[in-house]
Amino acid sequence: MKEETEAELARFARKDPKAPGGYSSNFPNIGDTEEENAAEVAAYDKNLSLEKNFEKKLADINTSLRKLQHGHYGGCQKCGVIIEPKRLEARPESQHCIECKRDLA
Repeated sequence: MKEETEAELARFARKDPKAPGGYSSNFPNIGDTEEENAAEVAAYDKNLSLEKNFEKKLADINTSLRKLQHGHYGGCQKCGVIIEPKRLEARPESQHCIECKRDLA
């Protein structure tokens, strides 16, 4: 899962240790006309949004892997209850139970 997420992220961003999430979105060079420049900005905006989502997912995966190594995987970060197995099957990197995730949204 981690490798797949990193590969997906690499499609529109590059690793950048100086960036807050560890990646920087690629700025496409479509052309020089006003329309092409507008398309570049739109593509960059989309890349930036995707980058943030995948950085969050990757951070959650890394947190889950650390918890697994220390025997703490599967507990909600907010309330401490065990996260439902069906949720962890669907989204193994989950850090919160359904109830707490709803409260955070």
